[in-house]
Amino acid sequence: MSRYIAKSAFLLLITVVIVCGIFPGAVWVIGHVFFPFKAEGSLLTGPDGQVVGSKLIAQPFTTSGSGLDPDITLQNAGYQLDRVASKWAADTKRDPAATRGEIEQILQANAKAPFGGLAGEKMVNVLEVNLELRKHYGALK
Repeated sequence: MSRYIAKSAFLLLITVVIVCGIFPGAVWVIGHVFFPFKAEGSLLTGPDGQVVGSKLIAQPFTTSGSGLDPDITLQNAGYQLDRVASKWAADTKRDPAATRGEIEQILQANAKAPFGGLAGEKMVNVLEVNLELRKHYGALK
């Protein structure tokens, strides 16, 4: 009987080492070697080189209804276009119509549909668009 308990304890120890140590370590190494951007949280930096957020997590502005999704539909971005364009135009003292056209081009350039356009609506990542606007117009005052 003690021989069976010893074998079972040994197999349990081996299983714990593999499942709790070797396997997670291997997945971590593979992730960091082959997918470093994603493994580090898909962090995006601002114009000053500082990390401003993750591409995968919503930020505290222009977010989805749940407040968790980092993307909004291109149609939703279109609903907000006039408000956003007028704010940027006022802050940069530019023509609102020209600013609206520029922002619309930025939205179109950043729009992506799931599975390479094969399924779903076109989406824009809010943080990426805001970083592009900041790069184009400078920081808001």
